[in-house]
Amino acid sequence: MTDTPAGNPTDRFLARTATGQPLLGDREGFVPLAAADPTLETVGKALRFASGGLPDPNEATARPILSEDLSLTVPFDPGRLLGIGLNYADHAADLDESSPEEPATFLKP
Repeated sequence: MTDTPAGNPTDRFLARTATGQPLLGDREGFVPLAAADPTLETVGKALRFASGGLPDPNEATARPILSEDLSLTVPFDPGRLLGIGLNYADHAADLDESSPEEPATFLKP
């Protein structure tokens, strides 16, 4: 396995500090998200644009902080989640159940 350079767009990560500050990082560390792109105020907003590529944290106006020097929490609060259970045969078999005609759905508020 070859190691990819830190500047590779696929090696960019979104995170949030325990105090709620959104971050953008790579293998070199994390910078405040707004320092990389002032239009991205939240991790949720950045996720909407992630498929087109996240900004390069090395071009941010702040110096990176190593992840081990940060207290991180979940990147964002999704609010409600829609879950789909028993949606493939192996999952149903793991639970000793037969696959339903339609997958079971449930909400996680």
